[in-house]
Amino acid sequence: MGAIIVVQLARYSGKSPAAIFEWLAVFSVLSFIAFSAWAIAKYVLGRDKTPGSPSGPSPDFGISSRESEVLDLVAAGLSNKQIAERLFVSESTVKKHVSNLLAKLNAERRTDAVRIAMEQNLLRGNRP
Repeated sequence: MGAIIVVQLARYSGKSPAAIFEWLAVFSVLSFIAFSAWAIAKYVLGRDKTPGSPSGPSPDFGISSRESEVLDLVAAGLSNKQIAERLFVSESTVKKHVSNLLAKLNAERRTDAVRIAMEQNLLRGNRP
């Protein structure tokens, strides 16, 4: 079937079938290179991965506004007790928020969560 199309293209374009095949081969290689470059750029720019794993959620990570407040205070070095006092909530509520943040950021420790948040520009102090 492909050969028939090439012959028809050759007939209408005035080019030889060999020239059409050559053009198609070059076009295929260029398409592959362009797609590969796009896929690599997408991975390198982090559009296709969660920090700490090969693939994952969107850049906002689904972090609520309250979790964002907690994340900022964790980044400032406050303990759960200090965060609870500052936000007028219980310490167990802060623990739950921190636990949710660790899961959403795919982090094992608070320090990992802060590092990831800084890399992804999630902290209020890091936003333009």
